[in-house]
Amino acid sequence: MGEIDAGETALTLEEDLRDGCDGDGAFRGCVEDPVELCGGALSESMAGEGPLAPIAVPRGDGPASADDDTQRVTYRGSESVLVVEDDEVVRRYAVRCLEGLGFEVTGADSGAAALEQLRGPTAFDVVFSDVLMPGCLTGYDLAEYVQKEAGSSTAVLLASGCLASERAQVEGGRCEFLSKPYTCEQLGRRLRALLDQRRR
Repeated sequence: MGEIDAGETALTLEEDLRDGCDGDGAFRGCVEDPVELCGGALSESMAGEGPLAPIAVPRGDGPASADDDTQRVTYRGSESVLVVEDDEVVRRYAVRCLEGLGFEVTGADSGAAALEQLRGPTAFDVVFSDVLMPGCLTGYDLAEYVQKEAGSSTAVLLASGCLASERAQVEGGRCEFLSKPYTCEQLGRRLRALLDQRRR
């Protein structure tokens, strides 16, 4: 595995923030999860300096071992995932997380756009959808469509801000529930477990 150039990392982060993270609060939300996964922390922005967030990440003890690599890739995959999320920042985050884990990912910004994708030629292994979205179609509607039309091979994972009433509606169905906010690791592990379970 090649080394990541610090300048390249900073440029990628800058592009992400410019495209979808406006303001100090959004800035912190875009970088906080990855930093915490590395065992790091964000310090507060300085007044008058804009959305700055100095990052402190602990130094590693040495090169990663093969065991470390195995632990990191246990939830990778190559399956096809449809990510349905109306919030652009959250959608981009989920798409990039899953692409980084090897999944083939298609994004949709509404229930209607997702339905169009589901009726198309691509056979999705998983539909990962927000529950409440603008328009007349919700994540529940998409789950119902998958159950009736898309075939038993397609799994559904719904995500929302953790309302008990929403969780109750999912229980007993063919879809699973993931509470927001979630990390890349939580999303990857949940999808991998869901896919493996359906193959048994």
